[in-house]
Amino acid sequence: MVAQTYLGAVVPDYATVGTADYTGDGRADVLWRHQTSGELWLWQMNGATIEAVTRVATIDPSFAVVASGDLNADGRADLLWRHQTSGDVWVWLMNGAVATSQVYLEPSQTSGITWWGWRTTTAMVGPTCSGTT
Repeated sequence: MVAQTYLGAVVPDYATVGTADYTGDGRADVLWRHQTSGELWLWQMNGATIEAVTRVATIDPSFAVVASGDLNADGRADLLWRHQTSGDVWVWLMNGAVATSQVYLEPSQTSGITWWGWRTTTAMVGPTCSGTT
């Protein structure tokens, strides 16, 4: 028999968009996103126990989290965003529920063995945080 723990109910407007170690504590956390408003929430987990719930940001729903993983080898998962119409791709380097850096990935500026070019958010409009709490 498999052990189960009931965590509670989440309204159907929210979907899980990531499960990874966003906080660097060695345990997987859960990232939730509201389908209409774009609000993003992080559940910091300790096994089947929710340790903390933190609002990350509200992002234009035209952007979707398409992947998460530790992209900068700091022990914390980061977010890969993609605009559903334009295809623009952004990386958020994360420290828990805080985006410490937002980087636009531009393949057209690369040559040779480097596949991705990097440009900071000062030159482009991307999935910018509307604030954190």
